[in-house]
Amino acid sequence: MQAQRVLQDDFDFSEALETIELELALQVQDVPGLGFDAAVDAALTSLGGQLLFSLPAAPGEDVREVAAVSMPTGDEGGRKLLLVTLEQDGETMRVEDASDGHNPVADLACSMAGVLDTFAVSTAREEEPILL
Repeated sequence: MQAQRVLQDDFDFSEALETIELELALQVQDVPGLGFDAAVDAALTSLGGQLLFSLPAAPGEDVREVAAVSMPTGDEGGRKLLLVTLEQDGETMRVEDASDGHNPVADLACSMAGVLDTFAVSTAREEEPILL
């Protein structure tokens, strides 16, 4: 029997690192005790991430809630957008990359990150933000 080799090019560990870190941080959270938003926020605080928004899932979905989060990457000023979903059991959370596009909330997450970037640039220039 011959072992199958996995080449580094087959899997980019640097791309998956933020996802794995968040999954591990979420595993130690008490979701029923804290609530979904607070559990996600606590996990993000320990990793330097940011909660962009949290929404109840659409009727008929197999999850209860969805949160969009931004995780810093090793790149200077880089970030990775992730979606955290709370399963129907109220305890199990799943993390997926927002760029995969399998979740309809992914486009909203990318838009929200763009809005926050615009406000950050405005604040850095000491301009008055545009209020809608």
